[in-house]
Amino acid sequence: DIVSIPGPSSVLVALTLSGFDTDKFTFLGFVPKSGKERVKFYDDVDNAQLTLICFTSPRRLKKDLEELVSKNIENEIVVCRELTKKFETIYRGSAKKLLQDIPDTKYKGEITLVIDKSQKIKTIDIDNMDLAKKLIGYKVPKREIAKIISSITQEKVNKVYDLIKNL
Repeated sequence: DIVSIPGPSSVLVALTLSGFDTDKFTFLGFVPKSGKERVKFYDDVDNAQLTLICFTSPRRLKKDLEELVSKNIENEIVVCRELTKKFETIYRGSAKKLLQDIPDTKYKGEITLVIDKSQKIKTIDIDNMDLAKKLIGYKVPKREIAKIISSITQEKVNKVYDLIKNL
């Protein structure tokens, strides 16, 4: 069991309770309800290279977890409810597991989510332009090179292609 001493902010209490990397983290505010901000939020979660912390409302918790599952985001999550209060509750696991573990009770109060960095990210120390030039030397089509570099860097294929098309 991990125990945290209460402070003025649920952000730091939740972070220390999570057991995730605390060296660097990003606070994202509330999970956006809709639109481009919501799409960007889930993209940020999927590609997170450090621990993320955000708030959600009790009414939206299940919907937010369902969206994580639908987008195949498998980051570990800690759901902290009513931290340092009488009904403090902490759940841990993937979004899929949390949907099974968290009862359908009508919750009240604040909910803080701590999301571990993505395990999909693999750090590869390569010079992308040097790689592109070498692949061109092997007669690999530039569109294919853009797809290869995109799959490594998570950058959009068209953006990579624009950078290498004149090589």
